[in-house]
Amino acid sequence: MRKQSIVSVIVLSISILNIILGAFGITPLAIDENMVYTLVTLLGTIFGAVGATWYNCSLTTPAQKADIAIDGVKNGDICLNELMKNIIHLSNTLRGDEVK
Repeated sequence: MRKQSIVSVIVLSISILNIILGAFGITPLAIDENMVYTLVTLLGTIFGAVGATWYNCSLTTPAQKADIAIDGVKNGDICLNELMKNIIHLSNTLRGDEVK
């Protein structure tokens, strides 16, 4: 969907909301198409930046440990089969299915 279409739908929605607010005696919202476009662009930028940071940077401890494991496989320090066995073992441990 194009940005212009999204902005048009938002402007239409705000127009309908303004009509409803006016019908109940509430002061309508003073928002024009340029303000909506700016807000949509701002929110898209914020959510895009946060999402890219979250998915591309290892912020959590599990993600950092996964990076170490992947680097070990890439460097040849850990073989892929060993990594898969460790992942399965960890998965079973977290589910409570660990074999004793």
